[in-house]
Amino acid sequence: MRLNSRTRCSTASVRSGGEKLNGQREKRSQKDRIMMFLLRTAFWISVALALLPSVVPKQAATVPVNVGAADAMAAASATVADLSGFCERRPDACAAGAQVATAF
Repeated sequence: MRLNSRTRCSTASVRSGGEKLNGQREKRSQKDRIMMFLLRTAFWISVALALLPSVVPKQAATVPVNVGAADAMAAASATVADLSGFCERRPDACAAGAQVATAF
């Protein structure tokens, strides 16, 4: 007779393949323990990452932005003017961009 690890009661092996069955249960139990360890580790790592402070500086979040419609239009027109002269300044980059655009 042997002591059952789950129930702490003595049991007798009735089957001749009882040893094989117990070996399979032990393998399954070991896989279950490994899986639970991995799940717990992933959970605690995600909790630790959630509690870490963010890397954003405090000053950047408090800078007031006073941009009016006229300022936005001026910036947009300056951007368009700059982009229209891009191919004149960098013809090799413009050619590469054209090849990428035709590929899609």
